[in-house]
Formats: sequence, structure tokens, C-alpha cells
Amino acid sequence: MNASLFFTIIGSVVALLVIFLLVYRSFYKKAPADAALVISGGRKKRVVFGGTLINPITNTHQLISLNTLQLPVERTGQGALITKDSLRVDIEAQFYVKIEPNEQDVLKAVASLGDKTLTPEAVNKLLEGKLVGVLRSVAATMALQELHEKRQEFSDQVQEACRDDLEQNGFKLESVAVTNLDQTPLDALDENNRFDVVAIQTIKQEVEDKQTQTARIEHENKVKREEDRLKAELEIKQREEETETEGLEVDKRLEFA
Repeated sequence: MNASLFFTIIGSVVALLVIFLLVYRSFYKKAPADAALVISGGRKKRVVFGGTLINPITNTHQLISLNTLQLPVERTGQGALITKDSLRVDIEAQFYVKIEPNEQDVLKAVASLGDKTLTPEAVNKLLEGKLVGVLRSVAATMALQELHEKRQEFSDQVQEACRDDLEQNGFKLESVAVTNLDQTPLDALDENNRFDVVAIQTIKQEVEDKQTQTARIEHENKVKREEDRLKAELEIKQREEETETEGLEVDKRLEFA
């Protein structure tokens, strides 16, 4: 074998190795530790955690993040929640959800999203109806004052109530945080809405009762201050009279001394 043939063979082998490596790299896909690969094509979709070879001709793949997603939900004005005592309450809440690293949940989430990309916006749009529905249901079991005093209990009940619904879409609810909770302003209520009419009447009555109570307390305090002043003046006058009487007795004793 001459040198020319030898180098030709070596060159061919190297070229084949380079081609093989390039093809392997184009076929090999690897998901990072916080993601999963969903491979479509063939009879059914499959999920891979890690790396695998994918034929780009017969298969497509989608990278699904397993990181926690923050889903903001806000309801104010006419969209506010209605409490047990028929008052509207504006709310801002944060829902923290994620996909568990198992094939079943990943496939459920992909099926729920359809052709949408797994982004907080897409997931929020998918789940918002369920989240708002649970917020309304739980708020309807508690009075406005109770919601303020037991905010954590409210969050816990919301989390428990929507856990199973979210799992149907492949998502696990990690926590719920109520970041703002306040009575809906009167000027945001509709006088033609039955619930709002009750709320307006209730709020006005509470304000009137509070004003009456405040006026009564102020009157009682004023009367008490006046009584204390008169009592103090009486005590001073009594002490002055006692002092004067004692002085007269001393003068009288000095006269007869």
C-alpha cells in the first residue's frame, strides 16, 4: 500500500467520523435539569428527562420548563369578589404553579396548552377561569372583616379548593399569596346591580352607625371632662373654705390667749 492510498483512506475515515459527529449532534437533544423534552411523532408522544436521539425528519420536539411559574390574578371594581355579607372586595393574588417531573403531568400540561408555548402568560390564560372561580367561591363563605383578619386562612382554603382542578391540567399548585385585599370603593359600584345596591346600603349604614358612635363617644367624653372640671373646682373651693375656717379658728384662739 503506497502512501497516497494510505492517506486517502485515513482522510475518508476522518471525514466519515466528522459527518457522523455532525449528524449525531443534530439528532441529539438534551433537556436541562429544570426541563423535559416532549417528542411527537409516531403513535404517541413521549417525555424524556435528559438527552436522547431525535430524528428531525419523523419527529418534532418541545422543551417544557419545570420551573415554578408565577400567575398574577387581579379582580377590582365590577369584577371584584362578593363576600358573605354581600360586599365587594378588590383582590390581588399570586398563584405559584409548576409541572412535576413525571411523564403523566408533562403530557397533561402539553395537551392542555395545545400549540401554545409554556409561558406564564399562556398558563395564566389557561388557568385564570379556574383560579378566579375558586377565589369567588371561597370569598362567598367569609365576611369582609373576616377576610382581612384571616387572610392566611383564606389563602389556604383557596389553595386546597383548586389543587385537584389544576392537577387535571398537569400543574401542581405550590402556594397562594394574597398581596392586596380591600373593600371596593363606593364609586366603583353600580346602583343598578342588586349585589351592589346591598353593598352600598350596608356601607352607608355602617358609616352612619360609626359616625353616631363617634359622636356619642365625643359627647360622653365632653360631659366627663366637664364633670371632672366641676369636681376639681369644687374640691379647690372646699380646700379654700377649710383653709379659711382653720385660719379663723387660729385667730380666735390667739384672741383668747
